[in-house]
Amino acid sequence: EGWFAPGFDSNELERHTGGNPLVALGLALYDRHGWAGDSLGIPFNTMHSFLQKVQAAYNPVAYHNAKHACDVTHGVHWMITQLDGLKGVAQSSEMIFACVIAAIIHDVGHDGRGNAYHVATWDEKGGAEFSLIYSDQSPLERHHCGLGFRIARDTGLFDSLPLATRKAVRERVVSMVLGTDFAAHGKIMSEFKRMLDHIPQDEAADGGEAKPPVHRVRSAGTPVFSASAETMTEAEKLTVATMIIKVADLSYPTKGFDYAMIWIDRCLDEFMEQGDREKERNLPVSYDRSTLSGWKAKSQIGFFSFMVKPMYEVLDLIAPMTDQLKALDELVTYWKGQVAPPTEGGRI
Repeated sequence: EGWFAPGFDSNELERHTGGNPLVALGLALYDRHGWAGDSLGIPFNTMHSFLQKVQAAYNPVAYHNAKHACDVTHGVHWMITQLDGLKGVAQSSEMIFACVIAAIIHDVGHDGRGNAYHVATWDEKGGAEFSLIYSDQSPLERHHCGLGFRIARDTGLFDSLPLATRKAVRERVVSMVLGTDFAAHGKIMSEFKRMLDHIPQDEAADGGEAKPPVHRVRSAGTPVFSASAETMTEAEKLTVATMIIKVADLSYPTKGFDYAMIWIDRCLDEFMEQGDREKERNLPVSYDRSTLSGWKAKSQIGFFSFMVKPMYEVLDLIAPMTDQLKALDELVTYWKGQVAPPTEGGRI
């Protein structure tokens, strides 16, 4: 049961499973939801083969590896099954399965370099051809989708699903994985906020704090949002599901200081390696190892304050994110204490 608690630790799972964290977590979810039976009918050997091949296809890079995929898979599953405000997103076995598969494959085949690097090196002979193949449009995320579905096809993961279910699962997986591209961050945040704009605030009878309604109502003829399976449209469910995977993709800073620092260092390791390769190729250097001490703290403050925290804040409007927001605030406070004071003349 510890695997399904919010403090899930993928590093521990790797140690306890002999280096097979994604296979172990995937099979635990397969068993928990009975995907061998119900409307899915996926044989154990098929699921096992799919998970083994996906795990093997994750490269041994510092951050975007199989352990990270475990963190995201756990986070997505925890939110859609344990938080009342989000359960309506995936009440059927098919949609829980789709969300889990999206998380499992969301970074498969990642080479530790960002989309901007791949766009800049599209014509590099012998290099990754993601940007060449996908014409600079979310090259990594489209690669993850393509590779993940190729493995699913080759292992027969979807063979037992009815055609309509197969189509619905694929549509949700693709949308969720593409939503993890930070280039789409502003658009997704805007869509989510716009979806919530019509939540009416009913005045409390005792004059207390206003609260949103439990069920969908109509205001001036316009349906208003309510996070209920019975009232959410399919488009709204997909919007919330996409926000869920985005939040889960950045769950490590909400799991305590020690855990966050491990993953921050791993992320920076990847950044530094990319910066080294950019220097070798005379490209603009996005992350300079030689000046890391000068920008490390400020970069963390900016990232957690202006990119990560706003996602948790908007999700908190329909599901409690109190503990996660507190952890983020503590992390930002720590990094603010690490910023070097200005020297004489105002220079750092």
